[in-house]
Amino acid sequence: MKKIMRNLIIGIGAILKIALLLLPWIINDLCSKKAGVMHHVYYKKVQYFNGIYRDELLNIQIIVAVIIGAIFINELRKVFRYKKYFIYKFELILGIIASLSMPIISKSEYIINKMAAPYFIMALEIFIIIQFIICMILKFKFIKPIKKSER
Repeated sequence: MKKIMRNLIIGIGAILKIALLLLPWIINDLCSKKAGVMHHVYYKKVQYFNGIYRDELLNIQIIVAVIIGAIFINELRKVFRYKKYFIYKFELILGIIASLSMPIISKSEYIINKMAAPYFIMALEIFIIIQFIICMILKFKFIKPIKKSER
């Protein structure tokens, strides 16, 4: 039962994360095809970049993402020497990549020039939050403490 629950959590998390990474690209593609979508996305882009994604607040969000990345690195350092827990290690590595790519993606001219730029940043932030929740669930619910004799 525990294994089924763990696989269900990981599967649902994977579907959500894939959808989160694809949706900004779909929105950006629709902007070039539908005028109403482009008008709405442009209005929201201006609204977001004058609100929650202005430079000061975006820098705070980047710092929080890097701190979460440091938490992932510390946890991976603790678990890395064990042969078990491949899925947990994989989830931690995904979290590290997502967290440490936040400064690069949020300041990238390539992303900022896209019409759906705030949606890219928002999707990455939600991805990091989902990754953090999945890792915490795996750590506290499904991973047994390893005895010194098993190390």
